[in-house]
Amino acid sequence: MNALPLPQMFGSHSDSIAARRCLLILPFLVAGCGGNDFSYPCTTLKGVVKIEGRPIEKGSVTFVPLGPGQAVGAAIRNGEYVAKGVPLGTVIVTFNAMLPSGKLIDVYGAPCAELVNVIPAKYQTGVHLEVIAGQEEQTFELTSH
Repeated sequence: MNALPLPQMFGSHSDSIAARRCLLILPFLVAGCGGNDFSYPCTTLKGVVKIEGRPIEKGSVTFVPLGPGQAVGAAIRNGEYVAKGVPLGTVIVTFNAMLPSGKLIDVYGAPCAELVNVIPAKYQTGVHLEVIAGQEEQTFELTSH
């Protein structure tokens, strides 16, 4: 199906205006937690993720609640992350960071760079964290021993 301009897709000009208003409002409806639109208490967490004292260049962090709420993920860039809508209470925090190993592997008959997980093994199943309102700064220092 080819995309149609809004006026053609919705028919009349007034339908087009209504559709545009809906599209403008949509981000505010799904944004959550900033105005606490979630049905559970939540906060924004921000901080740094390091492995052996060095910030993770590129990766992700995910907060999975053990109680009410939904999982929230955030990108890690130059070691820093900002996660909005993290449920208060106990969460399991998982980390992901992949780097090329320097080897090529065969993927469906084509050579591709092999990626390896650089997160130390003891953190790959996640760590427990108690998320408390008012404590938004959370740094993670991951070590291999």
